[in-house]
Amino acid sequence: MKKLVLLTTIIVLFCSTSFPVFSEQVATRPRDQNEWEVLNQNGNVLGTFKRTEKGNYKFYNTGGGYVGLILDSGTWIPRDARRSYTTITPEDAQLYLDVLEAIKSMR
Repeated sequence: MKKLVLLTTIIVLFCSTSFPVFSEQVATRPRDQNEWEVLNQNGNVLGTFKRTEKGNYKFYNTGGGYVGLILDSGTWIPRDARRSYTTITPEDAQLYLDVLEAIKSMR
């Protein structure tokens, strides 16, 4: 019985801590022609993205630094993809997911 209570408590704690991570919604706001800003629920700018001539999207962080290219298929090509190794920061990965969600919501 004690094991069941412990297991249930762990599952409830895990679920309650993981839901806020996945619940944040993003919105887009046009900035220029073929350029949009990605906003979080509080209205803070998370980054920007531009549509290229080929239908892909280049995206940038809040400082204006190039993060990578999102192909029409949704595949991300990071900024350093041509090196022998590629490192991706958690912030860049989260920005990619936010931009991908914003692009899907626009279609």
